[in-house]
Amino acid sequence: MVTHSVPRVLIGGTSSQVGKSLIVLGLLVALRKRGLSVSCCVTGDALHHALLYSRITRRYTRVLDRTALGHAELVAALYQASLGADVVIIDGRGGLYDGVSPGNELGSDAEIAAITGTPVVLVHKPLDFSNSIAAIAQGFAQFKGAPPIVGMIANRLSPIPDGDPFLPHPAVQMLNQVMDAYRAPRFLGGLPDSSISAQLPPSQVSQEENSTSLPMQLFIDVGNLVSNDVDIDALLRAGASAAPLTLSTKLPEPGNRKCRIAVTDDGCFNVCYQDNLDLLKYCGAELVPFSPLADSALPRKIGGLYVTGAYLKSYGEELSRNEGLRRSIKQFAAAGGVVYSEGAGTAFLCRPYHLTKGGPALPGVGIIPADAFPVQQPRTAIKAETVDDSVLGFSGIALRGISPGDWAVGGLFTGSGSPIVNTMRIHLPGCEPSNEGYSASAQTCSTFHFLHFGSNPSVARSLVEAAEVAERTLAHAPEQ
Repeated sequence: MVTHSVPRVLIGGTSSQVGKSLIVLGLLVALRKRGLSVSCCVTGDALHHALLYSRITRRYTRVLDRTALGHAELVAALYQASLGADVVIIDGRGGLYDGVSPGNELGSDAEIAAITGTPVVLVHKPLDFSNSIAAIAQGFAQFKGAPPIVGMIANRLSPIPDGDPFLPHPAVQMLNQVMDAYRAPRFLGGLPDSSISAQLPPSQVSQEENSTSLPMQLFIDVGNLVSNDVDIDALLRAGASAAPLTLSTKLPEPGNRKCRIAVTDDGCFNVCYQDNLDLLKYCGAELVPFSPLADSALPRKIGGLYVTGAYLKSYGEELSRNEGLRRSIKQFAAAGGVVYSEGAGTAFLCRPYHLTKGGPALPGVGIIPADAFPVQQPRTAIKAETVDDSVLGFSGIALRGISPGDWAVGGLFTGSGSPIVNTMRIHLPGCEPSNEGYSASAQTCSTFHFLHFGSNPSVARSLVEAAEVAERTLAHAPEQ
């Protein structure tokens, strides 16, 4: 048994749209300004929020998605996220008890908090308040299987004309008089309704447009707002009550540097599970970010390439003009380099891709001898299993993830000379299993879905080991 203790809290909500993510954003900025090493996690499949928080904390943000991770995997992900951190902040999704379906708490923030022994701070919008606010708090605290609720934060309180911005909002004192009278969880602060306006990224994975580019002034303003109006010391003390994280089996030791893996990272390419990158690094990969928009060739001395999901509909035409990079990727794959792609990144690797169905064909890399086009299918959680050996490992490996349902491949081009092997079988709810996982060579594997490596960390180790071998093989190649 391995245990690890780091203060942590889950920022939950009494409902959706109460401002949890904006408060988390401010907390991360405020805690970083205090000189603390802050780690962040998100619940659900909020990949875009995870990317945004990673930029603030300078750490990979883990995605605690119960449709992808079992109990042990969830604890392991949170355990790894907490290593080297002074505090862990978990950004919740929806209402605290809102699960994947009505009457089912699976995947809810409450379930995740209960599994991991994480205390909860609830965000609420008290438009009008009296004794009923205590009834709301007690209801949440005493609901079936309730995790420990250690405090609340009020959001969008009425502004105080000519009030001192550095003094607590007077409504918080009145709210706590109610809470104390009924022995309900106290408010740790209250944010006034301010002029700060921000369109935060969607809470579900999307490859429509890049919504993670936010102005720096927003981070400064939100950080100052939270610093002034939330008792951060009280929140840290509440986080110290978190139960130690206990692993039933010891995690493998982090690997020494084994190889270099190039990872797409720019305004177009950045959609992925941050967990996958963290696990690759944990297994010994040195990750080398590069921009398919700006760079004319792959980074030198690499053994692997990870092509993330992308916003092709916004940047596809600009990307198609970068002939040098497309040629570099194709040469790398032909020489035996390891390539893994997901989402719209897989469409980029096709011979042509279309930004609209029936629209003009734009030149892709050409590793996959087929055309890719956008589709409109339901977003859903998926199960995947490998049916052939690949860079992900042997046949029979089970994985979980999500399907945005936004890209598909057409028929293969005849006479391409590059037969495609389907290395995976995908199980979607209510559908017959389908073949996917396009592999044009033994060293490449591409999918239009997003697989959570945390659901089976062995795939990260397999990718690193394959890239290690490829890097040695390619060491003297001119393009390396």
